[in-house]
Amino acid sequence: MPSPTIPKTKLRPPALRQPIVARPRLTKALRDPCPLTVISAPAGSGKTTLALTWVTSQSARVAWLSLDTDDNDPIRFLNGFVASLQVAGEKLDFPRGPRELKGIIVDLINQLSETEEIAFVLDDYHLITEEAIHSALAYFLDHMPPSMQIVLVTRQEPPLPLARWRARRQLRELDLHDLRFTVEEAGTFFNQVMGLHLTSDQVQSLEQRTKGWVAGLQMAG
Repeated sequence: MPSPTIPKTKLRPPALRQPIVARPRLTKALRDPCPLTVISAPAGSGKTTLALTWVTSQSARVAWLSLDTDDNDPIRFLNGFVASLQVAGEKLDFPRGPRELKGIIVDLINQLSETEEIAFVLDDYHLITEEAIHSALAYFLDHMPPSMQIVLVTRQEPPLPLARWRARRQLRELDLHDLRFTVEEAGTFFNQVMGLHLTSDQVQSLEQRTKGWVAGLQMAG
């Protein structure tokens, strides 16, 4: 069972605000399984919304962990990591007794060796600054079963060996450029979601001024 010290709200995807703008060009980019996906962009760029939209389209099971600064303690982080997988249906035991961090990770990898398809979203990963956690996650990613995929939602590129995974084609990346709204998406947002009935020229002007930044479009609307 999940640790009672972890709020259950951290272990489930937040509610997806409705209505939203369908963005098939992005959800299609996430369709094929990939060991690691990094969605990295500043606040207000629609990162979590994209992850939630992708989650709802998944046939695989989904684990979710919303991170905060308290999770910089390695054991607390691993407790949340395990608890999220338990909520998603994994029958895992957290290793007991004094163990080095790498030994705990190896134990978890072995427990997950026969798992069915599962996607694991770590939201707000930029709040993690503890090097031991980055190292533990990197080791997990190098050795996790092929039926798993990890999605990191972050405001900045994580300090992980991304170049190695790029070379192995085990990494998919989406950044601010990808998340910017196109003129067509901006038009849908203003006219269908916000009900503003703007002309195409007005939409294009606002899209250019905000550079497609989602929070900027909201403020402009």
